[in-house]
Amino acid sequence: MDLKTVIVSAYKLAEEEIKSIEQKFPFVKGTTIENKIDESILAGIIIKSGSRIVDISLLSKLRNLKKLI
Repeated sequence: MDLKTVIVSAYKLAEEEIKSIEQKFPFVKGTTIENKIDESILAGIIIKSGSRIVDISLLSKLRNLKKLI
């Protein structure tokens, strides 16, 4: 079974950026990667792979900051 990883970003990622993500997040390496564009996240990425979700988007950081205020 081939595991699929979805990387959500505000713009289309270049191949070098995807390779950098694979190095920083080893669980992504060896999976089928799909890059989805969602300009509402403003910047950063959201990685969805299997049961893992890593959200390092600017939108989530702003939401967390709003909760603290």
